[in-house]
Amino acid sequence: MDVGAGAGALLAAIVAGNRPDVLPDAEHLLKRRGVRERCELVGGSFFEPINVQGEVWILSQVLHDWPDAECRTILKRCRERLSSGDRLLVVEMVPVPGQPDAGIALLDMVMMMFGGEARQRTEAEYNQLFASTGYGPARVIPTGTAFRILEAKPS
Repeated sequence: MDVGAGAGALLAAIVAGNRPDVLPDAEHLLKRRGVRERCELVGGSFFEPINVQGEVWILSQVLHDWPDAECRTILKRCRERLSSGDRLLVVEMVPVPGQPDAGIALLDMVMMMFGGEARQRTEAEYNQLFASTGYGPARVIPTGTAFRILEAKPS
């Protein structure tokens, strides 16, 4: 389940979005990568109830676009459909306190200029969001880049 998948590039890479306006792009990309038959494309908004199931849910570069209140809504919508053994993977740039990163800082300033409260969040900030929306603390998986994968499970 790739929530907010855009054109489906991440999903295609994993198996080789889902807003209605990007479904044709996802369809094309998944076909081109030879994995279309392994995917079900369902349009919708992550602010509305999600009417599908999945064992692994992915939010890749979604939450940094939104203030905390909207992040909680997105996470709650996902949580409503997760079963006890399912996992949520949040892929984001995660700044580490005491370890400045100029790229993350610059992107963070741009996010705040255009998105108000939107920003790159620390592991602690993500865990606060998770705790307030029915998830346990995240396991952080490094990627060798500024991006981290935060694996959260229903609490």
